[in-house]
Amino acid sequence: MTFDRNRLVRNGFYCVLLLLIFVLQTTKGIRISLWDASPDYILFFVAAEAILEGPYSGGTLGFFAGLLLSVSSPWPEGLEALFLGCFGTAVGILGKKYFRPVLPSVLLLGSVGMAFRGLVAYVFYYRLVYGMAVWTMCRHMLVQIALSLVFAPVFYILIRSIYRRFMENGA
Repeated sequence: MTFDRNRLVRNGFYCVLLLLIFVLQTTKGIRISLWDASPDYILFFVAAEAILEGPYSGGTLGFFAGLLLSVSSPWPEGLEALFLGCFGTAVGILGKKYFRPVLPSVLLLGSVGMAFRGLVAYVFYYRLVYGMAVWTMCRHMLVQIALSLVFAPVFYILIRSIYRRFMENGA
């Protein structure tokens, strides 16, 4: 195994960016909210990193992002880590086989991931515990996806610029 300094620095930048995005997403004073729905920056961040870097890096970053989210999540401990780790791996695999590493791919895969997580949350949590109506959950999920789609290009551009900067030096 060879030491790849560019990969190490690139992953360090991704980790610092992940911490900043976590603070933006979870801090009460600066979090954006519309109709009780907030954007999910981290899911699109993991999707963008996974589609550019591949399944191993995407799964690892997704797992650690999920561990961060477990601190502020109402879900059982580790469930976010499991979901985002599997999501990052799946996006990395799909990105290598079927999708190009461009913004529309990230937006599509991130939206599908958010819809899947929202559907599972509705079936196993909101419907069983609170008896929430389907239309209420659909409205909440669509608003959350729409808000996230507004900010997702910013994170994709940041990750792509870090990736390109260090791939030019490493190639």
